[in-house]
Amino acid sequence: MLEVITLGRTKEFEINEVLDKAVQLFWKQGYEKTSMQDLVDFMGIHRRSIYDTFGDKHALYMRALKRYESTQDKKLRLLVERQEPVGCFIVNSGVELGVLDPEVASLVRASLEPEAISHYLMNAWLGLGRW
Repeated sequence: MLEVITLGRTKEFEINEVLDKAVQLFWKQGYEKTSMQDLVDFMGIHRRSIYDTFGDKHALYMRALKRYESTQDKKLRLLVERQEPVGCFIVNSGVELGVLDPEVASLVRASLEPEAISHYLMNAWLGLGRW
């Protein structure tokens, strides 16, 4: 939806695009460290447009959080509904054969060291949120 805001001159922006920018900034800096000026600069719209469209900073934060949740929910539903293999081949192999096949178990253990897997899982989850 193209939102037209008039502040002495016409300013046009797409609400979901600026909400996505708000999500990125709040995610990066957190709520408390993000100032209204940070939002104005990062979102590329006037302060008055933010207040007129979203309300105060907390209202914008809640809209951004709901937008993020909605987007993630849609992405997760698509992943679940796909007919392709789901999950990690290494993990699936470990679950299926790790107890029965020492060679598979060794490879899985070597591949899934705790720090490496935590980085992998975090990056995979963050990748779901790419706009």
